[in-house]
Amino acid sequence: TNGLETIGAAGALASTNLLTSTSNTLAAATLAITNGLALTSGTYLGMSVGTATWIANVGGALGTNTTLISTFGSMVLSNVASGTNPTNSLDAVGFAPGPNSNQLANAASTSLLTSTSNTLAAATLAITNGLALTSITNGLPTAFAPATGSSVYVAKSGDTMTGTLNLPANGVVAGGSQFVLSGGNVGVGTASPTSTLQVAGGDLGLGNATALGNQAVTIWLTNASGAARSSGEIVIIGGSNNCFTVTATTSSTAVLGVVYDASIPNGGVGRIAIGGLVLVQSAGVTTRGQHVITSTTSGKAGSDPTPTSGASMGRWLESGGAAGTWRALLR
Repeated sequence: TNGLETIGAAGALASTNLLTSTSNTLAAATLAITNGLALTSGTYLGMSVGTATWIANVGGALGTNTTLISTFGSMVLSNVASGTNPTNSLDAVGFAPGPNSNQLANAASTSLLTSTSNTLAAATLAITNGLALTSITNGLPTAFAPATGSSVYVAKSGDTMTGTLNLPANGVVAGGSQFVLSGGNVGVGTASPTSTLQVAGGDLGLGNATALGNQAVTIWLTNASGAARSSGEIVIIGGSNNCFTVTATTSSTAVLGVVYDASIPNGGVGRIAIGGLVLVQSAGVTTRGQHVITSTTSGKAGSDPTPTSGASMGRWLESGGAAGTWRALLR
């Protein structure tokens, strides 16, 4: 009652500990095979785990005596119907040469990546021991800059990017506080700027570090002088709000600044220099160190060593022997 069952004999023993030659099912126990499993040509090996059923063809189309499962570990054939050769998927180590010797799983499978251009969906691809790539045309790039001159990626060091670098709002922090975009403001020397532009721990230089490369500080005003005004003309406060005009009165205390743009049309808005270094049109001779004032020539500046209080716009930095354009420091 507890011995081996005779396969093919009539009246098989009613033992619950043995498998019959037909379709008995191995229950919770594990079938241990020490020296391999030999299946005849054309037969199938069926395995069922949960709701998934796996079928492997071990003969016929794959060739006689095919080594189906090798030392690389376990193998799963997904969505392969009985009698159907597996096609269109990952290479299977252990397949002997045959019409489908390099493929694993059915083309209709949605659980595997094919050998062409299928996309890995929401799942994560976990790679334990690395990824060896020879050449990929539609996936990872085959070259990186700068060693191979890739136009797709920029190296972290020693490379140059072309085109526009788009960053999110407040998306720059360089050197901790060297240059920061924060809260819609720009900080230089501070990580938390509270002004639109805040410079901390140093000066604000206007120029290119040369004596002739200094720049001006400008504001925007409307030309209400009745005519177009050109760069270097001295102007005064206009007769209406936020405007400027010119005068032919010497030493006007309404003096405002100097036209900075090449030309500002009548009624147009343009830049007026109110500080820094600027080129100024003179009505006559200028003396370095004297004050810049209005003159009796409309739009032209004069030179005065002791001007009326409130009439000085700045000081001449250059002596000019005649009417012309000379550098002055406005303040």
